[in-house]
Amino acid sequence: MNAKTHGMALIHECASPFGKLQVAWSERTKTLTLYQGGYLQSRSDRYGIAKVDYIHAIYELIRQGEARDVLILGCGGGTLGTMLTGLGLRVTMVDFNPKAFDIAREYFALPAKTTCIVDDGMAFLNRTRARFDVIVCDMYLGDEAAPYAGAPVFLQLASRRLKPLGRIFLNVIVYGDADPMADRIAQAAKFVNLNARILDGSGKVGRNAVLAIGAVEKLRRPKLTLIPDGGAAGLAQALDAYGFRRASMQRGIQPR
Repeated sequence: MNAKTHGMALIHECASPFGKLQVAWSERTKTLTLYQGGYLQSRSDRYGIAKVDYIHAIYELIRQGEARDVLILGCGGGTLGTMLTGLGLRVTMVDFNPKAFDIAREYFALPAKTTCIVDDGMAFLNRTRARFDVIVCDMYLGDEAAPYAGAPVFLQLASRRLKPLGRIFLNVIVYGDADPMADRIAQAAKFVNLNARILDGSGKVGRNAVLAIGAVEKLRRPKLTLIPDGGAAGLAQALDAYGFRRASMQRGIQPR
């Protein structure tokens, strides 16, 4: 990543055990961007409000319930944690890169009262006995998900850490309409007796889909309610392109 070629000023750079971390600022768009190992990890305004559509999608889905305790596996710039803490929720974030939390607090407005734990997501779930209303799984290193993310054993373990009527939201990168990955994870959830719905768009290669797992029958399509400094119209349009669908092993299925 070369910040200057993207019209941004590089304001922070450091090594980490999982690749170089770079924070860049665009004065034109009022946007902070975090890269890890050259891959985009987070994008927000200066107040930590995300400028990434799937983060707002998950935020809005969580707002539809009566969640109080939220676990987020995977930090990035911590924007979802910042936004949910701002709602008054108790947020715990887990990431195996300690530098991620430092950057989230210094540059992306992650509040001090957000609990941050340096650990592997599955190891934490195995160790903790805490229960959560929502567990968010966003565990990517570059464009590679944690090897266990979406596996039946992981989903079953996560479900055991939920309170009654709890929900799991899992980010999945989808490489086109024929990519069956989101459907396979939904089928894995069904294998361990968990209900699943897929929130997805269509057409775009490398888009983010959200797997909603657990007590998800009454969830509605998300709309933009938390407005960032700049880029709101594009975000609202992106959220309007999402729709829920059930899992299918047929390729190319369109959301409805």
